[in-house]
Amino acid sequence: MNAKKEFLKHIEGKNVICAKFKVDDFLNDSNNWVILKDKYTKKDFDIFCNKLDFDYNNSYGGQNLFGKILFKDSFSDRGEYDGSEWWENHKMPTIEEIINN
Repeated sequence: MNAKKEFLKHIEGKNVICAKFKVDDFLNDSNNWVILKDKYTKKDFDIFCNKLDFDYNNSYGGQNLFGKILFKDSFSDRGEYDGSEWWENHKMPTIEEIINN
């Protein structure tokens, strides 16, 4: 799977506010973070996407890509089961939901 293509497909039609990914957490190296900050420019977005332009194994084995994407009204994080991984989109919780749960 190509991380850039997967990201672009997942965000299609959504308003991305910011994103933060970590690639291959096995070394726990903070230099592996790829970050798209709030109020990014087109150039920032292109640089971010170019850093994601790599192939990884998204099936059985260890998880390779970790992270979150914040949208205007929802967020996504990485789902993983037995080494298979994917993006999961979640509704943004309200203050009441956070307080009551």
